[in-house]
Amino acid sequence: MVVQPLGVAFQAQEGEARPAWPSVEERQRASSDAYLLISQPDHAKLSGDLARRFVSPAFPRLSEHVIAAIGAHDEGWRVFPGEADGDAPLLTSEGKPRSFIEFEPAEFTRAWTGSIHHAASLSAVAGILVSRHFVSLGEFALRKFGTQDEVGLRAFLDSEAARQKTLLGECGCSPKEFDEGLQALQFCDLLSLALCCEVREEIEFPQCLGAQQVRMRFHDGYYELTPSPFQDDAHGPRDVQVSVAARTHDSREPVDLVFRLR
Repeated sequence: MVVQPLGVAFQAQEGEARPAWPSVEERQRASSDAYLLISQPDHAKLSGDLARRFVSPAFPRLSEHVIAAIGAHDEGWRVFPGEADGDAPLLTSEGKPRSFIEFEPAEFTRAWTGSIHHAASLSAVAGILVSRHFVSLGEFALRKFGTQDEVGLRAFLDSEAARQKTLLGECGCSPKEFDEGLQALQFCDLLSLALCCEVREEIEFPQCLGAQQVRMRFHDGYYELTPSPFQDDAHGPRDVQVSVAARTHDSREPVDLVFRLR
């Protein structure tokens, strides 16, 4: 679950753009009297919608297999309450809706494995990309959680290494295509998260899909990206509108969140 705390003021930093992930994490851990909730599969679908709108020649051209992988990279989260059918989400001990970052390794590796299974059913390329995405997160988790959950995390990493070796024999993509696809997945994933939890301060993404890292700020009703994957200078400025399904945490009333980007 991606949570958007309502009525909470977040202090924008002066000067340089803030790294994107801390802004997202801050909002996922924040407490409030009210929240908007976006399921993990819907957040992933938004990621894919963003990837499909890449038009800048400075950004990689994404194949349908890559776009499908990006749009389905969190399907495995459907096993948890609130992620598939709109029922009540899991709660923390304080009664807050549990964000995806508030799950334990045994839980999130279950979701990751289900997501990779689903992606591999779409294509070998999708399976490899989503596997590589979660392997990178698993390696980070191993450093973060240490020996406490080392056995389970190493088992996940070993299983995915074997899976990737098998899937590589079923596709003919070049290392460059895989590297660009993974960068695009990670970028669109983080961009979608920033939109879903309404990050408004200027942020910088860690991925380099073109010649430089992307920055984003909110200005005059638009999320403005520099450089922007949605702008093709040869055809002039191009605005993009995307949306994601959300709901209030208490009444489960549906809300359609609309984002305009340029």
